[in-house]
Amino acid sequence: MRHRAFHDSLTGLPNRALFEDRVGQALARVRSGGGRAAVILVDLDDFKSVNDGLGHGVGDELLRAAGRRIAACAKPADTVARFGGDEFALLCSLGQGEDPLTVASRVLAALRDPFNVDGRELRLSASIGVVDLDAGATVAETLRDADTAMYAAKEGGKDRVELFDPDMHRRALARLELRGELARALEHDQLLVHYQPIVDLESGRIAGLEALLRWHHPERGLVPPLEFIPIAEESGLIIPIGLWVLRRALADVAGWRARIQGCAIDVSVNVSPRQLREPGFAQDVENVLRDTGIDPGAVVLEITESLLAEDSDALAARLERLRALGVRIAVDDFGTGYSALSRLRSLPIDILKIDRSFIRDIDRDHEKEALVRGILSLGQTLRLEVVAEGIEDEEQVRRLRAMASTYGQGFHFSKPLPAAEIERVLATTANVARVA
Repeated sequence: MRHRAFHDSLTGLPNRALFEDRVGQALARVRSGGGRAAVILVDLDDFKSVNDGLGHGVGDELLRAAGRRIAACAKPADTVARFGGDEFALLCSLGQGEDPLTVASRVLAALRDPFNVDGRELRLSASIGVVDLDAGATVAETLRDADTAMYAAKEGGKDRVELFDPDMHRRALARLELRGELARALEHDQLLVHYQPIVDLESGRIAGLEALLRWHHPERGLVPPLEFIPIAEESGLIIPIGLWVLRRALADVAGWRARIQGCAIDVSVNVSPRQLREPGFAQDVENVLRDTGIDPGAVVLEITESLLAEDSDALAARLERLRALGVRIAVDDFGTGYSALSRLRSLPIDILKIDRSFIRDIDRDHEKEALVRGILSLGQTLRLEVVAEGIEDEEQVRRLRAMASTYGQGFHFSKPLPAAEIERVLATTANVARVA
């Protein structure tokens, strides 16, 4: 009975209650000069996609395997615990000159090695926060600081280790404040949609627009998307915000197609992994299509390439339901992930968007030029449209044309523009490519 009260039923590891007790004992030893210790907090990155895509049975086995690997990185006197969900913790004693970052890096490396679960090869990464035990801190403060460091690792791009420093508190509080302000921004009409043209590289005419979210803060002005989009993702605000963007963009483009003679542009809207996994997302899209009256064939939903690593059957079912509404599906930032050709062939994909990192040096880097040629050839083979992102100069346009690339977007043609400015551009008879 006592064992069950202090151990995790899934992994058999100590639970949070026992871990906190051990941290308290370690703090007492530190205060009495009895050595050094550190807390290492481990959060498995994007683990929800495993449960959603492969089922909780596979997810549970993967958690057990991850727990065993973390424990293998610890010394016999250390404590490894599972806090619940996909979060683990390690209390490690430190010898003279021993660095807790070395231990944390060892854990990270162990988790990066492929796992074999139920006949599948699965890969994990983790965001890890580290804090040295401070004689003046309480147990709660120690775990808070480890948590703060772990979230700093997530902010830094995941799959990394961060050591706590006091300045992280300031950033964490600022992040919490920004989250509250973002929720109010949705309620008080501070969010905007800007549009970047997608251009036919041969004719120079605008073929479509990508809808991009912007936030005009009443005091800070325009807040960079890289500051608030990750907060929206983590907090779940991306779901109502994403729906708002979809409704705004489709309403705007439907209006322009109706008012401007000869305007037959498409609109691309980014869909986050969290939105796509929502059970009611396809119904939301159907409702917006109906309410705005836009031709579904003019709507492109952009997903990230990282989603292609999920279970094909579950992802295909979600995408097929969207495709059945008449919309098209694009894979954004293509080329940066680990897409297998078989995945592309088996999924209902219509468009590939070549990541800007390949376009940036296309005139100087023969490897990148070859990769772009390869993606264009792949698109032709699979009968997919291909859009080159991040075009910045005429030489890039010339090289892409020479490769028979059809569409492109980037600052060479236009930065993202407010709706009123884009409408003026669309209303011109030429619809020239260089709009800003």
